[in-house]
Amino acid sequence: MKFRIKNVRRFQEPLILFICILFLLIISHDFYFRIDLTSDKRYSLNKHTKMFLKNINEEINIEIYLEGDLPINFKKFRNSIEEKLMEFRILNDYINYKFVDVSKLSINERKALFKKLKKEKIYATNIFIRDRGKKIEKIVFPIAKISTDNNDVYIKLFKNQGNLPIQILTNKAIESLEYNFISTISNLTNKNVKQIGILVGCGQPSKKRLYMISKALKKTYNVNYVNIKKSKNFDLYDALILIRPTKPFSEEQKYILDQYIMNGGKVLFFINSVNVDMKNLQKGLEFAFPNNINLSDMLFRYGIRVNKDLIEDINCLYYPIVVSEENKNIKMDWLRWPLFPILDNFSDHIITKKLNSISTRFVSSIDIIKNQNVNKIPLIYSSYNSIRKSFPIKIDINDLRKQLDPKDFNQGPFPVACLLEGNFKSYFKNKYIPENFNKKEFKEKSKFTQLLVVSSGNFLRNDIDPKTKIPVELGYDYYFNHVFSQKEFILNVLDYMLNKSGLIYSKNKDIKLRLLNLKKINGHFLKWQLINIITPILILLIWALIWNYLYRRKNLK
Repeated sequence: MKFRIKNVRRFQEPLILFICILFLLIISHDFYFRIDLTSDKRYSLNKHTKMFLKNINEEINIEIYLEGDLPINFKKFRNSIEEKLMEFRILNDYINYKFVDVSKLSINERKALFKKLKKEKIYATNIFIRDRGKKIEKIVFPIAKISTDNNDVYIKLFKNQGNLPIQILTNKAIESLEYNFISTISNLTNKNVKQIGILVGCGQPSKKRLYMISKALKKTYNVNYVNIKKSKNFDLYDALILIRPTKPFSEEQKYILDQYIMNGGKVLFFINSVNVDMKNLQKGLEFAFPNNINLSDMLFRYGIRVNKDLIEDINCLYYPIVVSEENKNIKMDWLRWPLFPILDNFSDHIITKKLNSISTRFVSSIDIIKNQNVNKIPLIYSSYNSIRKSFPIKIDINDLRKQLDPKDFNQGPFPVACLLEGNFKSYFKNKYIPENFNKKEFKEKSKFTQLLVVSSGNFLRNDIDPKTKIPVELGYDYYFNHVFSQKEFILNVLDYMLNKSGLIYSKNKDIKLRLLNLKKINGHFLKWQLINIITPILILLIWALIWNYLYRRKNLK
C-alpha cells in the first residue's frame, strides 16, 4: 500500500504540470498576448497603428514576393515581415497575407508581374554579399502587393542606399515596415481624400517640370492646379503648395493667401530668395539677383526670413563642364559644385525620421524671428562644412575647377527648411485691407495651423531628359545614378499636417543593430559553431544531473 501511494505521489507533480500546460494551450487559442521585453520595443506596434487596424472593416490582401532561397539577412527580413503582419492579423481578421516565391511562378505569371512592376517603376534588388571571402550576387524581390476590392498597390520594402552594409540596410527596412504597410493600407481604404492645390499664375515652373511631384501626390490626394490670379479664396483646399514663384504677389493676392492661413489653411512655401539664370551661367559668369516676389514681409510677420544669400556646401552634387575642345571633340568632366548642396543634416523630428539625403540647387539660409504663439522647428540644415555667399553674389562656372578645401567651409550649419505651427497673426492686422473684400470677414488671428518654408524653389522641380524630352524622376541625379528624397520629404510633411490619425508616428522606431565581429567569426568559424551547438546541450545536461541528484537525495532518505 505504501509502495502504491509513493508511486502515485511520484507522478502527481508531472501530471499536474501536464494538465496546466494543456489548459494554457487550450485558452491560448482564443486569447493572445505577448510581452515585449526588448529595450527598443521592436515587437510592439504603435498605439496609432493599433487604433487604425481595429477600425478597418474591409478585406485587405497582402502578397509578399520574398520567399525561397534567400540570403541570411533577407531571411531575417522575411521573418520580420511575417511577425509584423501576424500582429496586424491578430488585431483584425480582415487582414490576410501570404508569401510568394517568384521563382516558382509560371512564365506567364512572372511576365505579368514584371510588367506591373515596371509600370510602377519598382524593380528587383541586386544584392552582393560576401560569404567566407567569396562575392555572391543575389536577386531578391522585397516587394509587396496590397489589395482591396477596388484597388491594389505595389510597394518596395527595401531600399539599396549606396555602399552601406547589408545588415544596416535590412535593419533600416525592418524599422520602416510598420509605416510602409500602414500608410499604404490607409491610402487604399481612405474615403475622405484631402484636397491639395498647387498655385500657378505666379511665374512658377511649367507643369512638365512639376509632373513628378504632381504624380506622387495624386497617389494619396486629389491634386489641382489653382490660378492665384483667378481665385478669390482657397477654402476648398486642405493645403496649398507654392513652388518657385518669380512674379511679385499683389496685395490682393497676399490678402487671399493670408486669410486662407487665418482660417486654418496650411501652406508649403518653396521659394528662391535670389535668381540665377542657368543659360547665362553656361557662358561662364553670372550674377545672382534678389527675387522680388513681395512675400518677404508677410513671411517675416509669420516668424521666418529667407535671406538673400546662397549656401555653398562641401557635401554637394557634381556638375558637367567642358574641360577641353579639340578638333570638334568636346570632352566633359563632372566636378563638385558647392552651390548644389546635398542635405543630410536633419533635426530629430518625425517628418525627417528615416529620411535619406536630399539634393538641392541654389539654396539660401533661413533666419528664425521671435514670435509668440508660433513654434518654429528647423527640419533641414546644411552641413557643418558650409558657408554663405552674401549679396551681391558672383557665380563663375570656372570656379568648379578649383580644389575644395574643407578649411574654407567652416560656418555651418544653416537652416534651409523650417516648420511653423501655432496661432499666426495676420499680416494685414493694422494695415489697409484691399478693396473688394468684406472687412467684417477679416480675421486678425489664425486658428492653430501649420506652414512650411523651404529656401529652395527648385526643391520639387524635376528635370527633363534631353534625349526623350520626358520628365525625369524627382530628385534623380545622373552622376550618382540615384534618386534623392525630396518626394519622401513632402509626403511626410503633408502626412504630418493632414493625417489626424497620427499614423506617421509609426515611423518613430529605432531598432538597435547588434552586429557580430566578422573578423573574429571568419578567423575562428568552426570554433564559434561548436560553441553555439555544444554549449546549450552541456547546460541542459548539467541541469539534468543536478536535478536528478537533488531528487534522489530527497526521495532516498
